[in-house]
Amino acid sequence: MPGSGLVLIDSSAWILALRPKGSTQAQALVGDLLEHDRAATAGMILAELLQGARNEGEYQDLSSELGSLHYLPFPEEEWKMVAQLGHRLIRAGLRIPTTDLIIARLAIKYRCLLLHADRHFEMMAKETGLEQKSIKI
Repeated sequence: MPGSGLVLIDSSAWILALRPKGSTQAQALVGDLLEHDRAATAGMILAELLQGARNEGEYQDLSSELGSLHYLPFPEEEWKMVAQLGHRLIRAGLRIPTTDLIIARLAIKYRCLLLHADRHFEMMAKETGLEQKSIKI
């Protein structure tokens, strides 16, 4: 496990875990992280998840639940680091969405494991110091 002991849960993993008939693997992993107070989130992930709420009540419930997690702030100086990461990956032949670059950079900065179900993070891990665990769909 990386340095901080926290695990940044990407929206792709949350979606699998929150669906009533979602991935049992995702539900177990996320449940364990929540139970042991190791789940972390960030602004980009909150924005991605909350915009998908079906109604105002679900939005409020989800917002409250996510608000109790460890929050990883994105300092101003990190924007250049994201640009540098994206630039380096493009030179390596990888075009990664900016949202995923931001989330990966947060995990690297805070030395968190990134739990996800998004192939972009696996691709980045080969070129960066990103510690990641993929949930197989």
